[in-house]
Amino acid sequence: MHIIIITPHRLCAINALLSLFILAAENEVTKTNVQEESLTMTQCRTLRRYHAAKMIKDIPETAFPLTKSQSEDLEKQETRLTRAEKNLPESNCQCIAWCMSACIVQAVPGTSLDYKWLKCKQCKKWIHFHCAGIVGEWADKDFDCGCNKVVQPNIKESLESIEVDNMLTDQEIEDMEQNLRDGKLLSNRVYLHHNKGVYPGLKTMYATHNTLLDEIKTAEMMNRLKNILPAPGTQHKTYLEEVILPEVTILWLRKTFGLWRHEAERILLKGEDARSGAEKPTSSPAGQDPTDTTEYWQNRNAES
Repeated sequence: MHIIIITPHRLCAINALLSLFILAAENEVTKTNVQEESLTMTQCRTLRRYHAAKMIKDIPETAFPLTKSQSEDLEKQETRLTRAEKNLPESNCQCIAWCMSACIVQAVPGTSLDYKWLKCKQCKKWIHFHCAGIVGEWADKDFDCGCNKVVQPNIKESLESIEVDNMLTDQEIEDMEQNLRDGKLLSNRVYLHHNKGVYPGLKTMYATHNTLLDEIKTAEMMNRLKNILPAPGTQHKTYLEEVILPEVTILWLRKTFGLWRHEAERILLKGEDARSGAEKPTSSPAGQDPTDTTEYWQNRNAES
């Protein structure tokens, strides 16, 4: 395999040649006679701008990434909303999953959606039904969020021995994806995928923690997902990477180790510990998880 490195200078030359080819084609179609003469660099730049404007004129503004100033303004606005919500008596910030950046309403602070809550019988803290992975009604009298578990499950051995094809069945993956589309399974990754400019910091953190598999098995899983959920275009590939791949990992962790959704999320977001097989305490006697508080939220509040 030969790898061609495109430098900025080469890219400028390619753009200039492309502009000339397009211009020549237009002249041929319109029967325009053009004198043979060399174009100046300024003329080439003008041609590139003209044809670039033609190519992107129908692309919506939301498809372009935010500027640095826009991102900073958005971060400040979201921080103000988060602080305001903390003062509400039934704030979503009280959810156990919030401090580990895994709450289902984390991407939309300031909303007043009516989510059902569960109270842990051990630590007396609260969590949304969907953050715990509960769909429908909760029939049991007591709920244990997992705060009293002494160690994390040792994931390393399972990750090394598992075959990608055996993690979940094709039907389980199809059902999970359909539940995401129908809203039966809630995930803030879906919201972040469809709203590109929201919470860039949170989205970056998710992007770097979307699987526990090594590079080879991740590539195998991506190929499998493309076959199970086929669709053309780069947007679908991004959807598989940002949403489906982490959701597959979460579902596998829940099935294999009997975890609540927020527990699986915590392991996924602390991926290095899981891959190394580290067994660290997941809670203090008082029920406060010392490893859960995400530096991202602390830094954001401190900076604002």
